[in-house]
Amino acid sequence: DQRGLVIPDWCTYDPAKDVIITKDTQWNGERDLAGDLIVTSGSTLTISCRVSMPSEGRIIVEPNAKLILNGAKLHNSCGYGWEGIIAYENKKKKGIVVSVGKTTLEDIYK
Repeated sequence: DQRGLVIPDWCTYDPAKDVIITKDTQWNGERDLAGDLIVTSGSTLTISCRVSMPSEGRIIVEPNAKLILNGAKLHNSCGYGWEGIIAYENKKKKGIVVSVGKTTLEDIYK
């Protein structure tokens, strides 16, 4: 297993490593993030895989952006919690989060 050979530098939150989605994007392969995931206005991110969020990390869906969770697994692979999903809105537009299929959210701080 190659994953066992990698140093898990994604466990600690680093805002310099935010992932910013600026166009329609599809994720099908597993990912380990070290910063926030930000879906910007006018963009759609479809996640159809496992994504590990860092401790204190969050997913931000800006107004007029969309996050589609299509059988996704969102969690923290390091044994910590993470902040969850925040969909912002302004007076005219909302950030939209849609779940399709068997999507799981784990390790969110309560």
